[in-house]
Amino acid sequence: SQGFEVQSSYQITSRFFVSGGLGYTDAEFTSTNLVAGVVDGNRVPNVPKWSFGLGASYVAPVQVLGGPADWRTDLTVVHRSSRAAGLANALTLDDYTIVNLSTGIETDHWGARVFVRNLFDETFETSAIFNPNGRIGVVEGEDRAVGFEVSAKW
Repeated sequence: SQGFEVQSSYQITSRFFVSGGLGYTDAEFTSTNLVAGVVDGNRVPNVPKWSFGLGASYVAPVQVLGGPADWRTDLTVVHRSSRAAGLANALTLDDYTIVNLSTGIETDHWGARVFVRNLFDETFETSAIFNPNGRIGVVEGEDRAVGFEVSAKW
C-alpha cells in the first residue's frame, strides 16, 4: 500500500482554533490466492482511499459559581470514502460524513458538557464481515447520540 497524510492546525484568534487532516491510501493486493478469495489488484477490505477530518473550537472566558471558567464549543466533521468489503471485493460500502458537536463549561477542577454525536443522524456502515457460510455481516455505525457528561480533575 502507499499513500500520504497531511495535518494542519491554526489558532485564528485567542479564542478560535481550527484543525484538519487529509489522508489517501491506495491499498491493493499484489498477488492472487484463489483459496482465500484474493485477486491481484483487489482493494484491501475496509480501507477508504480518502479520509479527512475537520475541527473547530471556540473558547470564551466566563464566571461560574464565582470563579473563572471557559465556555467551550467543539465541532468536528469526519469523512471516509467508499470502501471495498471482503477479500474478493464483492461489496462496496458507501462513503459517509459524520458531524459531532459539543458545548460546555470547563474549570481547573471540573467540567460539564452537552454533546451530540452523529448530529444529522447519518446511516453508515463501518465495515463488513464475510462468514465462511457465505453470509455477509455489515457493521453499522452509531445512530445519533445526545448526552450530558460531567468530569472531575484532580
